[in-house]
Amino acid sequence: QTCALPIYVRTARTMAGKPTETATARSGVAQLVATGGWSQMDLQGDVKLEDPDRHAQADHALFRRIEQRAVLTGRALVRDANTETAAPRITFEQASGDIHADGGVRSTDLPGRSSAVQLAPSPTHVTSDVLEANSKTGRAFYSGHARMWQGESVLEADQIELLRDTRV
Repeated sequence: QTCALPIYVRTARTMAGKPTETATARSGVAQLVATGGWSQMDLQGDVKLEDPDRHAQADHALFRRIEQRAVLTGRALVRDANTETAAPRITFEQASGDIHADGGVRSTDLPGRSSAVQLAPSPTHVTSDVLEANSKTGRAFYSGHARMWQGESVLEADQIELLRDTRV
């Protein structure tokens, strides 16, 4: 008799002055470089990314070190203390803070001081075809069948732009 045990991958990344980031998945492949380290990681199956302030999950994650890019696909979901965004594909550009999500985006912004919009004492929801955002500037631009609602208040437009810092 043979017994197949599940194989899991776990990575940890530590950068000076920042909390440790971990990634887990059912399987993965890393391209290593001759000088040490890695150039690309491809994680498959029940991928989870965590640090003390953020959490992400997807069916697949591709990390490209030189480009400082992470692409989550297949039921991708990212969340922090104030927001949650889900889409079939979410791309993060670490150096610039740019975030791109497409394929049908749904975001929820929980009420609080950092909320971009406060129409009622309940979460704000936004859906669209595409999201272009920047984590450093706090700008979120939803386009294509954009719809935002909070409580009984509803806004529908081709495009909706939210600015976190100025609450516009």
